[in-house]
Amino acid sequence: MHKILFNLALYIFEMFISFIFISYNYEKKMKKRLYVFLIGAALFMAGAVVFTVFGNEALNLLLFFFIHCLFFKLCFKITYKEAVVYSIILDVVMFSTEMITIFFYSLIFKEETSTYQTSFTAFIILTTISKILYFILSQIIALIINKIKFRVSKSLRFVPLFIFPVLSIAISLIFLKMSFSYSYNDVYNSIFIVLNIFLIIASMYIFVYYQILLKNDEELKEIQIEKQIYEINDSYLRILQHQNDEMRMMVHDTKNHFLTINNMKSISEIKDYISNIIGDMGKYVIVQRTNNRILDILLSKYDVLCKNNNIKFIIEVNTANLDYINDNDLAILVNNLMDNAVEAASKSTEKEIDFSIRCINNFDVLNITNSCDENPVHYGKELYTTKEEKKAHGFGTKIIKKYAKKNNAQYEWSYNKEILKFSSTLIFSK
Repeated sequence: MHKILFNLALYIFEMFISFIFISYNYEKKMKKRLYVFLIGAALFMAGAVVFTVFGNEALNLLLFFFIHCLFFKLCFKITYKEAVVYSIILDVVMFSTEMITIFFYSLIFKEETSTYQTSFTAFIILTTISKILYFILSQIIALIINKIKFRVSKSLRFVPLFIFPVLSIAISLIFLKMSFSYSYNDVYNSIFIVLNIFLIIASMYIFVYYQILLKNDEELKEIQIEKQIYEINDSYLRILQHQNDEMRMMVHDTKNHFLTINNMKSISEIKDYISNIIGDMGKYVIVQRTNNRILDILLSKYDVLCKNNNIKFIIEVNTANLDYINDNDLAILVNNLMDNAVEAASKSTEKEIDFSIRCINNFDVLNITNSCDENPVHYGKELYTTKEEKKAHGFGTKIIKKYAKKNNAQYEWSYNKEILKFSSTLIFSK
């Protein structure tokens, strides 16, 4: 009975280590973390029962592999290939740490590698050491994956946290040494066992807690950046409206311009004056393609921006104008999509952006297709920023998804390698 309970506890520890390892880089499929824990606990507890019944180490490694594959695939957004690779990695690391711990014990205490099985206290302490070591190595691997595969700079923030599990191993070795050097009664041995169990729990908890704090910090940063974008959009819209008002005032002053020109004697002077008037009016002109004032202002903004960057800007808005969307929401969506399009198109050879809004089967479809010479950095359908200051960038896609969802829309993107075109699409349900 004690063996079954111990194996169950051991497998639950391993489940938590696996959860911390995989959740560092991959999102959960379920919103509630409790459901992930319940599925993981069911899988790992079943493995513990099978191992207790058969007691075969080779079977344990095989079980460990299949349990991880199922756990990763059922609970996280991960491919089959990745689930298999990471399961093999954890299998190898888990077995290696057990072997390292046993041989290290034999080397330090000058004992046979099998003698730890005769002392339950030594067995528990060595198991604790091996699991803490397994946890350290799995976290290091997770950090490496995060740095190399996802190119995220936050990885090094976790390095100081490794001090605690390393100290936990040192404390466990001291307990082990004391248990061999002195003949403690069962009470002291039980205290050693309980303290070692708490050490491994504490080692995992400190990483989980830090991950939660880091996630909250990122969400807060995203909200702050989103607020700044919202305020900038609102200010810019007011500026454009003010410019439009000034342009109308300029039109009313046309009579004064004609009188001024009439009094000029030099042809060159007249041409310069007319050029200045045309230039000033061009700065304030508003594209009028739709019956949506805000959409027209936004298109005017990017019409000027594209001209300044020598980008061909094609606008097709015929059967829909998205006038049922909140002005600021529409500004945030269009600005984020068009900023990305202008940035990519300006670096491309063709330099072209095609903006269209169509009504198709009771759906309004906003599509922005731009020339793009390089395949965007992505993982699956998740886009990643290529800007150097990753801490301050990379929220654009998240914001687009958030406001698309808020307005009952679906966001999709695609890249055509043949024609070097990137396409962003928002599908709105009326």
